[in-house]
Amino acid sequence: MASESALFDQLAALIGQPVRVRLQDDTSTDGVLYCIDPDTDHVALLCFSGPRDARDYSVKILLAHHVRGIAKEPQDDAGLPTLGALREELLAPAGDVAGLDDTASDRGRRERLCQFLTKVRGPSIWITARRCNL
Repeated sequence: MASESALFDQLAALIGQPVRVRLQDDTSTDGVLYCIDPDTDHVALLCFSGPRDARDYSVKILLAHHVRGIAKEPQDDAGLPTLGALREELLAPAGDVAGLDDTASDRGRRERLCQFLTKVRGPSIWITARRCNL
């Protein structure tokens, strides 16, 4: 599908929605479509990284040449929130961040972002996002 025409051009309207991505090996992955790179058509999905009731998410990067198709999932079937609902959940005030000044808060966010990005490994990239306010 990626070679026929750009995934970004076809599917940009689905960004932020629960989707099912079909891969070339006839497997599929469910998640919230976070973004599609307009240059390479690589796909970033927010997926559950553990039990669904724990609400821990990971980012899964799918290389464009492995993607066969992307379809919107009905929210009831997928059990996934939209990106807007997920953002509200993750940006809820955390007790340990309250009272920090802006400089300390920014420094903490940078540190968490660095930890977040250092978890990238190999061709199958998983980054753990555990309810941090990045």
